[in-house]
Amino acid sequence: MIDFLLKKILYICYMKFFEKYPSLNQKETLMSLLEKNLYATMILENQKVSRAKIKKIVADILDKKSKSNKVFFN
Repeated sequence: MIDFLLKKILYICYMKFFEKYPSLNQKETLMSLLEKNLYATMILENQKVSRAKIKKIVADILDKKSKSNKVFFN
């Protein structure tokens, strides 16, 4: 479930957000935004997932994406 939500959020970010919000090209900003949104979604769905676990998952996925795509972050 978490992977699905992260993929959905990352897909949205790939669209025109980078043009509209250039700060999303900064890894720390994007990580923070994704962590907060994913954690809030999990709470709303009454799923008990620790914030640390979400932070690790987001960091792992962003690391994989940034390694596979050299222009992912500035």
